[in-house]
Amino acid sequence: MESEHDQRRGQATARHRLIFRTTSGQAPIPVLPIGSDFSSRMDNQPKLRSIEAFPVQQDGKTLIYLKDPLNLAKPIGISPVGYFILSHFDGRHSWVDIQEAYSKRFGSLLTSDELMSFVDMLDQYYYLQSERFEQYRNEAVLEFRRLPTRAPAH
Repeated sequence: MESEHDQRRGQATARHRLIFRTTSGQAPIPVLPIGSDFSSRMDNQPKLRSIEAFPVQQDGKTLIYLKDPLNLAKPIGISPVGYFILSHFDGRHSWVDIQEAYSKRFGSLLTSDELMSFVDMLDQYYYLQSERFEQYRNEAVLEFRRLPTRAPAH
C-alpha cells in the first residue's frame, strides 16, 4: 500500500511529466539509458547550446520545440516543465541548483535520475555544449568539406 506521500509524489510526477516528441508528432521519445559513468560525459553544470525555442500547440497541449540553427540537432518538443528546467542549463547552475529551483517552482522533487535522463536525452540529440557535441560537429564539418558538391543552404 502506498503512503500518502508516495501518492502525492505520483500525482505531481504525472502533472509535471517531461514530454519529449519529435517534430513528426510520433509517440514520446523513450528516455535514453544513462551510461554507467554519466558525470564523465557531462559536466555537473549543463550548458545549452545556442538554439531556437518556440511554443507549438499539438494534440491540445503546448509544447516547446527546440531547433538548432546549424541543423546539426534534430528538432524536438519538450513540455513547458522541461523548458523550465532547460532554462537553468546556462553552465552556471549545478544539478542541485536545478533541483532546488524545480522544487520551489512546482512543490515536488526532481530526482537525480529524472534530471540525468533529461540531460542525457538533450545530449543524445546534440542540444548541449559537450565534448560529445564538439566531436559530432567536427565530424560533420569534415564530412561537409569532403563533399565534391554541396546542397544549397535554403
